[in-house]
Amino acid sequence: MKHTILLAGSGNIGRRHLQALSGLNRRLNLIIIEPEDSARQASAALLAPFAGQIAFRLQSDSADLPTSVDLAIIATSAGPRRKVFESLISATHPNFILFEKILFTTRRDLDECEEILSKLEIPAAVNCGRRGFHDYGRLRDELGSRRGLSMNVFGSDWNICSNGIHFLDLATHLFADMPLSVSEAELEPHPVPSRHPGCIEFFGSLVAQMAGGGAVKLTSLRSPGVPFAIEITHQKEKWTIEEAKGRLTYEIGGQEQYSRPFEAMMVSRMGHLYTEILDSRQSRLPSYRTSAIHHRLFVDAIRRRLGMHLSEDMPCPIS
Repeated sequence: MKHTILLAGSGNIGRRHLQALSGLNRRLNLIIIEPEDSARQASAALLAPFAGQIAFRLQSDSADLPTSVDLAIIATSAGPRRKVFESLISATHPNFILFEKILFTTRRDLDECEEILSKLEIPAAVNCGRRGFHDYGRLRDELGSRRGLSMNVFGSDWNICSNGIHFLDLATHLFADMPLSVSEAELEPHPVPSRHPGCIEFFGSLVAQMAGGGAVKLTSLRSPGVPFAIEITHQKEKWTIEEAKGRLTYEIGGQEQYSRPFEAMMVSRMGHLYTEILDSRQSRLPSYRTSAIHHRLFVDAIRRRLGMHLSEDMPCPIS
């Protein structure tokens, strides 16, 4: 069987999806929509070695699409995502949609796109990919039925506005728990320019309260040199994950009990995320509905710190 996959946006993030798809060892028909000529050329060069199993075409808009596709991946930045989403579903019917994050940056877009997906009965997920790491799956099993777990995520200048949503989702995944609120009180008062044009970042902390009683604290430090780490605590227990070093350490009462390798998986090595969607129209990634709950809390906190009204349509400048 040959699956048809539509990719909207083949910049850096989009090409990571192409790398993963090219490693599936499946016959695929790829349609890539990308307005920038240089990005189309880079995508063609990436896929050329796989011409025996992957047929692909590159185009600048959503013209001449088939009536349906097995999977649509929307890998644009947050700004144009609503327009791209509506353009795609007016031209074709995806059997599943995979969105990149930040998902949307207004409540109106989050709410109305959820309504559209429900009306059209299109299942959708958001690419918070740590759910695909095998070692996080192992840790989730080990945490088991513990309740009231907390998570502390910290390091120097790790782009909290762009990446913080990953760790709200990771806590939901590991703890089988949902955030109730996100506070911006510990963010520094003034934003700094982001690497994304027209967007901002913050230093300081966002703090989420979880339904089970624990908390998730996300801290991006202005001071350099602090390695990125994730700490999970429960009473006297602590699990420390150092993704860059490939290590997980477990302590009780401050005494190390064991340390073991931890693999932070590259997108190109997580083909299982795509095969389960193609085979079953289901995904271990967070559903649109679950991720939209996270995004509403997260984006509202950033909007409050920027002095923006929560309900206005002006996009929050993050991506």
